[in-house]
Amino acid sequence: YLSIFNILLATVVVLNCKGTYRIANKIFHIDKNLNIPRNKLYAEYGRIIDFINNPKTTDLSFESFTLSNNALYHFVEVRKIFIGIYIFLIFSISLLVIYLLINKKRIKKAIGNIPVISLLITIVTSFVIIAFSMVNFNYLFKIFHEIVFANDYWLFDTVKDSIILALPKEFFLLCATITLILSTVFTCIELIICQKIKGRIKEDE
Repeated sequence: YLSIFNILLATVVVLNCKGTYRIANKIFHIDKNLNIPRNKLYAEYGRIIDFINNPKTTDLSFESFTLSNNALYHFVEVRKIFIGIYIFLIFSISLLVIYLLINKKRIKKAIGNIPVISLLITIVTSFVIIAFSMVNFNYLFKIFHEIVFANDYWLFDTVKDSIILALPKEFFLLCATITLILSTVFTCIELIICQKIKGRIKEDE
């Protein structure tokens, strides 16, 4: 559960950090490949993020790119997934806060009982996925979409859905890598906290 929480939290952080796209552009030269001003490219990407984060928005259009109805529907599906992630995170954090308020005296013991092996497995798993992504990301990308989505609307047409040219697979690979690294950082922090609390519990005994 904690591993899933860390990965989803990292995913949300990466999504809302527009700096990730700026890094991708510096590495992969997306603006130069598309012959579009950098600021304009960033603004177009910002429209996607704003659309995904705002469930009330029904229109997604671009000044420099095309988008078909099928592609728009795909973005709607992506938005539903992220709304689900937001709900999960808010619900989880709320439960944690309530638990901590109710069990103030047992907080140390509860945190100390978190199995270290599960945190270590999370770290190892993240590095394995990163390594596999580096070797065969196209396959991983395809399998992921086939599992998560019940249609093939994620297969954009470069003519009808030219926005995909601004979202190369290398960008998604970078996002996946940063997400896994960030979730590993979260896990390492939790591991350090658990170890320190366990040490204090032993001293108290």
